[in-house]
Amino acid sequence: MAVSLLVAAQHVAVCYVLIHRLGLGFLGAAFASSWSNLLSVALLAAWVALAGQGQAVWGRPSREALAGWRQFARLAYASAGEPWAHAWVLPCKEGMRRGGRPPGLLSLPARAAWYHS
Repeated sequence: MAVSLLVAAQHVAVCYVLIHRLGLGFLGAAFASSWSNLLSVALLAAWVALAGQGQAVWGRPSREALAGWRQFARLAYASAGEPWAHAWVLPCKEGMRRGGRPPGLLSLPARAAWYHS
């Protein structure tokens, strides 16, 4: 709980700095989110290590732990590709149907305007 509160508090400050002070816009929000997730993992790992609970929490590496990774990877790759399909393939299909240019040939702001028109 303490780690979550600390990360949430710093996330607001980091978002403000990256988005407004540095003018990074949506990229600043993405960087802030990535930073906050990394900080959360690091603080939680440090908490477990300092409490001496590493063995109880993480255990030892074993072949049993890797047993279902092939099925997991197939599912993970499919779910990672699905948003890409919605973001690129479907607008291209719709645009070509209407006689427009596919978004790959447009700049990012033009692509956003084209997609939402």
